[in-house]
Amino acid sequence: MLQHKTFFEGHRGAVLSLAGNIGGKSFYSSGSEGLIVKWNNDKPNEGEVLLRLLGYVSRLAFYSVTSTLYAAVNHKGIYAIDVKTGKIIGNKEMPTSSFGDLQVSTNHIVLSTKVGEVLILERASFKMTKRIPTELNDFPIIKIGSDCLWHSTKTGLQKFNLVGSVERTMSAQLKGKLQALELMDTRIFVLTENGFLILNKNDLKKGREFSVPNMESIKTFLIDASRSTLLALTVDNEILVYKIEKKALKFMNKTQFEHNGQINCLLWIENHKFVISAGADRKIGVWQFN
Repeated sequence: MLQHKTFFEGHRGAVLSLAGNIGGKSFYSSGSEGLIVKWNNDKPNEGEVLLRLLGYVSRLAFYSVTSTLYAAVNHKGIYAIDVKTGKIIGNKEMPTSSFGDLQVSTNHIVLSTKVGEVLILERASFKMTKRIPTELNDFPIIKIGSDCLWHSTKTGLQKFNLVGSVERTMSAQLKGKLQALELMDTRIFVLTENGFLILNKNDLKKGREFSVPNMESIKTFLIDASRSTLLALTVDNEILVYKIEKKALKFMNKTQFEHNGQINCLLWIENHKFVISAGADRKIGVWQFN
């Protein structure tokens, strides 16, 4: 069960993105007004403004090894920020791009763009190493692991090896548009217009499909692998909690997220003890998962 704890307020525009270390109490938020704020779950409403970027900060990603926050600013580019000082320590100008997602691994920065491209940059140098067309007319869905990238295409899902020359290794055809995906041990959980589907992470071999009531209302989801739990976010800001069983997704309960307007991002913190929600109403919600 999810229990509402508090709202953090301070942004003067819609809260667009969240980032942080899943095991920590602190996290970061970006707003449409350009503010990037650091929060601590033990200190409600005591946000620390790291800096303000000129533009629409659409996505954040946190690389805990170097305590670096990466920010994607539409029609500006990508910025690396030292979270200890709030100073910009690197950037890549991309004045023609709008960004849908941003993810960071040991050696790479991966972005999705409005024109259906997936961009791969070297993390250390910001050098562009590959542009991947997907035939989509909108932001591709992306997810990266330690050495692999998975991204949506017009017809399904593709996997790229990020080691060496960065080449595609395989693809899978899917029924219905891919809407979200999450990694879980050796599996990939995929949300399409038709339901949930499990794929093998290595060879993309299709496994079990799950259909749940009111499937069309679900727009994204989170997974807590330690408890075999899936949290699905609906267009009505409800969180539906399911237990991942061998042959089914077992419905457990639902919670209404009290945001006025859409939720733009969800984030786990404190090892899946809390879910953080970013709202178009300028609020950041904190929800304890029991």
